Amino acid sequence: MSIPYQISTLLRWGLGLLLPGLFCLLVALFALLAEANTDWGARRLGSWLLQHNDQRLLAGATWQNISAQRRARTLLDSAAREPQIDAKKLPLHLLTHHYAQLQRTPHFARWRSHKRTTALSPQDLSPQQLRLLAQSMQAFAQVDDLLAPIELPVDGFQIQARIYPQTALEDGSLFPELHRRLLQSRAPEAWNFTRMDIDDRRAWQEKLRPLLSAQSERKALPEAPAIGETLTALVAAWSDSLQRDEIERLRRSWRQATDFELRLVRNLDEFAGYALLAGELPVRFIVPAVLGAKAIGSAQLGSQ
Repeated sequence: MSIPYQISTLLRWGLGLLLPGLFCLLVALFALLAEANTDWGARRLGSWLLQHNDQRLLAGATWQNISAQRRARTLLDSAAREPQIDAKKLPLHLLTHHYAQLQRTPHFARWRSHKRTTALSPQDLSPQQLRLLAQSMQAFAQVDDLLAPIELPVDGFQIQARIYPQTALEDGSLFPELHRRLLQSRAPEAWNFTRMDIDDRRAWQEKLRPLLSAQSERKALPEAPAIGETLTALVAAWSDSLQRDEIERLRRSWRQATDFELRLVRNLDEFAGYALLAGELPVRFIVPAVLGAKAIGSAQLGSQ
């Protein structure tokens, strides 16, 4: 075999190996450029993973390790959200009372506040006491926010709201109030209640008395509709005022009472609350669904 023949053979082998390699290199470069510009491969891979996501394994060492890491991150995030407090700026009620959530399930939650045997001193708080005070502050804020927009049953307040005007009607002090309110609405009926003699008072007492009776279904005066409407609005305003006073009393009791317990019960999408004060009947109220779900779902258990 001659030398030229051997060289030509080597060249043919070299070209035979080089050309496929160059072709593969060009294809790889083209694929890289196409992926960089279109993300076609990444989209196809993501689509395949989504299609087979329900077939992934939910057991095994790898899955348990992932689950443990997730739980650890959740606990660390919860601990990081614990409020930091300045001992010098603590409200007085946090030093004299302890607030905690005692129980929580998806359908029930229970909080309690009670007066401390000995009030805490801001200058002598240990790190452990500061941590517990932070939890106490969180529980206090949860119930305080929960009580602000509650709805109380109106029947009892409407009955109470009629007692004052009934008394005022009998002693005559209701007529100046009606006169003032009718003047504000520029109703000519206002002048019925100026310079009233005894006969006028008695006549209006007879007319207005049925409007203030809880047993009577009469709610208007056909001969003087503006007076009936004004009296009804007056009773409604007193009823609303009594409700606001009761809500404020509950919030004040949560802050200052010797022993106060609040229970929140979920029934489907409705949330009913019960305030239990020592020596009193339970007070039932309705909590807005958004606040109720937030209180049951996000509150942290406190020490008892």
